[in-house]
Amino acid sequence: MSSMVRYRLLFLTSAPIVLTLVALFGITAYWSIHYTWQSALVDVSERLNIVEDKIHRLQDRQYEHLEAFSSSYEFRTRLDHLQTHDEFDTWISSQRRDTA
Repeated sequence: MSSMVRYRLLFLTSAPIVLTLVALFGITAYWSIHYTWQSALVDVSERLNIVEDKIHRLQDRQYEHLEAFSSSYEFRTRLDHLQTHDEFDTWISSQRRDTA
């Protein structure tokens, strides 16, 4: 009989401690997974925003170069006095090599 009471007391005192430990492990695992995932998503989102901004700046710069080239005097003159497409293509290719 005394051993039965002893086991009951041991169970009654140990059960809350064990349940608290299990709950703490569960909460810790949930927070770790949740916040690690959120951190990864925020990091990826920030990197994508940086890359998107860089792409927009590169596109704007290319557009400015193209606009400057198309409005240049030499381009307009050659386009107005276009004789053959091959000559024009060759000239544009040489301009591309010169600016690269």
